[in-house]
Amino acid sequence: MVTLAAPAVAANGKQLLPAGTELVAMDAGDRLVFCEATPRKASAGAMFLMGSLGETASCLTDSRKSGSFDGYFAKKVQYEGFPVIRGGLPAAAKPLQPLAYSVRPGGATTGGYWVGIRYLGGGDAAGPQRFQIAFGGRDDKASLSDVVVSPAGALPRSVAVLGGSVTILAAQAGTIQYRIDQAMPEQEFSVIRTISVR
Repeated sequence: MVTLAAPAVAANGKQLLPAGTELVAMDAGDRLVFCEATPRKASAGAMFLMGSLGETASCLTDSRKSGSFDGYFAKKVQYEGFPVIRGGLPAAAKPLQPLAYSVRPGGATTGGYWVGIRYLGGGDAAGPQRFQIAFGGRDDKASLSDVVVSPAGALPRSVAVLGGSVTILAAQAGTIQYRIDQAMPEQEFSVIRTISVR
C-alpha cells in the first residue's frame, strides 16, 4: 500500500486526494495501479452516469514504473470487506502532476481491515465443525477460502486452515471453545471476483 506524502493534483490543478490518503495496490496485470483504501460516496451525477452503487474510489497510476504517479481515474466500488474495483481499467489515465511515492507493507493500514478464521458452526460435540478464512472491514465481510470441515470424533481434535491450526476443546449449541496452536502465516493475497451470466 501507499500513503500519500503530498496531495494528488491533476494536471489542470484540481486537487484529487489529500496528503495522508491510503491507497492499496490493485491486481492490474503489468500496470501499476493504486486505489483509495476507503471509498467515498459518489455524487448524484456519478451515480447516474456510472451506474454506481453509491461509492467511488480514485486510482493513481505509474505508467513508467518510475516510483512516481503520473495518471489517475475514478472507478465505482463494490465494497466487500475492502474496496473491490469494478469493471475494466481505462485505456488511458488522465494526466496527474508527478507525485513520488513509496510502497509499504499493507498490514499498517488504518482502515480496520482484518483476515481471520471464521467459525461457521457444526453438529454436536462429536460431529464435524466448519471453518473458513474470511476477510473484512467496516460493516462487511467475505470469504477467502473454501469451507474446511474438521473430522468427526472425540474432543479435543485439531483442524488446519491455510497454514493455521486450531484445536477444538469443546462444542455445544453452535459455539465452540478452541485453542490456536499455530497462527495463519502473514502473506499477501488478492481477491478477484468473476461473475458469469447464464
